[in-house]
Amino acid sequence: MVPHFLKGPPMQHKILAFALGLAVSQSACRKSPNQDKYDDEGTKSTTVASVGGGAVSQSRLLKIPLAVDYASFGLLGTAATAHSVSLANCLSGYSATVTEANLDGVEVYKDDRNCLAKLTGFTAGGIVYNATNTGAVNFTTWLANDTALFASAGGDIIRVKVISQLASPITGTEAVVYNFSELLDGRGDRVFTEASVSDAHLITVASQEAPLFNVIGSTFMGADDTTGAPEFTFKLECVDNPTLAVPASVAMSAGSAANTLCGGNDLNTIEYKLVKDTYSSVVTITNAEAIFATAGTPVTIPTHQYADSATNEGFNTATLDGPGGLGTAGNENMILIVKAGLSYTYFNIDVTTISQ
Repeated sequence: MVPHFLKGPPMQHKILAFALGLAVSQSACRKSPNQDKYDDEGTKSTTVASVGGGAVSQSRLLKIPLAVDYASFGLLGTAATAHSVSLANCLSGYSATVTEANLDGVEVYKDDRNCLAKLTGFTAGGIVYNATNTGAVNFTTWLANDTALFASAGGDIIRVKVISQLASPITGTEAVVYNFSELLDGRGDRVFTEASVSDAHLITVASQEAPLFNVIGSTFMGADDTTGAPEFTFKLECVDNPTLAVPASVAMSAGSAANTLCGGNDLNTIEYKLVKDTYSSVVTITNAEAIFATAGTPVTIPTHQYADSATNEGFNTATLDGPGGLGTAGNENMILIVKAGLSYTYFNIDVTTISQ
């Protein structure tokens, strides 16, 4: 599956997540420069592996294998087929650049300080992303929670976040993880028929939403007493893949509380909004981030949770107002969008307006 981007042609029903995991282990095969000034190493030399050509003498190096794959959000993500990582900033002055061709990974001096494993580029879905193409914004610190925008030569954008980085000093047990944003176009779209919203005195409808959730029910509550905007509630169920026409319901497990974990997302991280559809039914990550420039509505645990059966679980939204009265053209077309961390799932919500 090809990732959905922050700009460039929008792509529906796509998710990309990307994780870089680095585990550390010692190895020996050739020599590098002697390491000085570290008490646990002294000046004792040993034979170790390095990234480049010939053997040189040095103190102990730790070999760090590199693995590039999609992260926990990557339900349909495509693993990276190529990557480039540079080792920089080490107090020892040691540096290296490795790619997927370096099967033994990159080596780092034990007890070295300030080292950073910097992701500089990767290939996924046949598209190359890096931090130098037009539109890219590189990391500033490469430390945990630092974010960047990587770009393709064609201008496609994807957001990257550092989850964890090398320790200082190097201990031999580090893990380095990078995650990439994802966007889902859920197939549980709803169209409110005229019959379902038309009544001489009362209109009722039902609806639902979420990241690994699908809209399975919705209710038209009536009109807001002040603005006249239509009011709705939605019922969202945990599923295996909301981009499928008929996704399978999945049991939720214990997370922050009982039955709050759906896939990799806990209900305490979920927020949602109902907004006017000004996107021609296709939302990009740039659109999604703009929508959530202000906070959405969080899930109230356990008030909004439900469990119809062991495998039919999820949450109900609070009552949500539409963008305005249905008598104004355009207000009948809405987007229900759900946010979890860096990722989003959205649904088209449309009302068939009354015609006399």
